[in-house]
Amino acid sequence: MSDDLLVVSGLTHKYGGVRAVNSCSLSVRRGSVTALIGPNGAGKTTLVSVVSGTERLQSGEVQFDGAGIGGWPSYRIARRGLLRSFQLSREFGGLTVVDNLLVVGQDTSLENPISAVFQSATARRRESSLLERVAELLQEVGLYEVRDRYARELSGGQKRLLELARVMFAEPKMALLDEPMAGVNPVLIERVCELIVRWQHRGVTFLIVEHKLEVVEAICDHVIVMVGGSKLAAGTMLELRGNPEVVGAYLGGTAAHA
Repeated sequence: MSDDLLVVSGLTHKYGGVRAVNSCSLSVRRGSVTALIGPNGAGKTTLVSVVSGTERLQSGEVQFDGAGIGGWPSYRIARRGLLRSFQLSREFGGLTVVDNLLVVGQDTSLENPISAVFQSATARRRESSLLERVAELLQEVGLYEVRDRYARELSGGQKRLLELARVMFAEPKMALLDEPMAGVNPVLIERVCELIVRWQHRGVTFLIVEHKLEVVEAICDHVIVMVGGSKLAAGTMLELRGNPEVVGAYLGGTAAHA
């Protein structure tokens, strides 16, 4: 088994004549919490979108857990165990918090978990198991008390927690989190950090796009710096702070004191 769960090679993605990602190669070690940092416009979100299948692969290769997934549709990549969150939460506003998790359950034999209750004893047992998992996860992230509310009624921070809970309910091997701390208050940032570290200890690998360098320093084992669509450097935050290229391109100024 390879130490690298995700390997991206020579990835290029254009919007019109603009190269958002330019021949970028990087890898993410199995079991790590890896940060992907860089200035706005560096290509971080585009790379995550291509890797997760929400943007079409144009050029390059993507290997995940030993399989070439480049060009696969996002649902097939998710079934393989690679899931993502978005900068802006994409909850199902007209469904309850509980139902937002049930719709991403792994077992597609129960496409409608509620109606499955009436189908068979096996279906009822499966439904009971799903609801137990939902309750446990909502307790863990702090949303159990609002489990019956419509997702559209949640606060911004609660929607962020729901987005994370939906990713984890699908039991991923790896989660791509795109700015999970954006718009989140300091207390909630601490909770999200604790959850990520807890899930890492359970075997989930993370690649996190993040601008809050204090978060990166606190929870990330490895850091990749993107500038101009390509990987500039990689290492620990301590190593990168001593890299003149990284300091000049990104860590100088305000970022250096974050």
